[in-house]
Amino acid sequence: MEGSFHCIFFVIGVAWLPLLKASPLDLNWEVFLFLAFYVLLALLNLLMLTFLDREEDLVSGFGSAAQKMTTAELQGIIRKLVLVLIFTSLIAFVFLPSLYRTYSGVLFLMTLSHYLIFFGSKSSENQKRMAMELCFSMPWFLALF
Repeated sequence: MEGSFHCIFFVIGVAWLPLLKASPLDLNWEVFLFLAFYVLLALLNLLMLTFLDREEDLVSGFGSAAQKMTTAELQGIIRKLVLVLIFTSLIAFVFLPSLYRTYSGVLFLMTLSHYLIFFGSKSSENQKRMAMELCFSMPWFLALF
């Protein structure tokens, strides 16, 4: 769990410099919508990794969200957050101007990948962890456009 916070700090760190360097005219509500979405996706990743690490954290004596609630409660929170993020990305894809459709599409794919890896995959916990971390590389596809 301890190392899982890197996702949230990574997202904040990646966003910090572009926000500081951006012209005030470029900082519209859509930019902050995507920033909030990306931070929530990092939180989702953190909750999923906390769930996967629950037994290891217990043995090591680390506190975690997985120890503060039942397995069913944590899975319920994860499932609800995934559904909110999927729904939000689809709404953004439909209603935002075409400039932002690519971004909302990539965020949709990242969230859907997290869901399928976490709930649908029969892979080992370590393979799930690596696959979910790899999902954060998907924005590199935007360099192709």
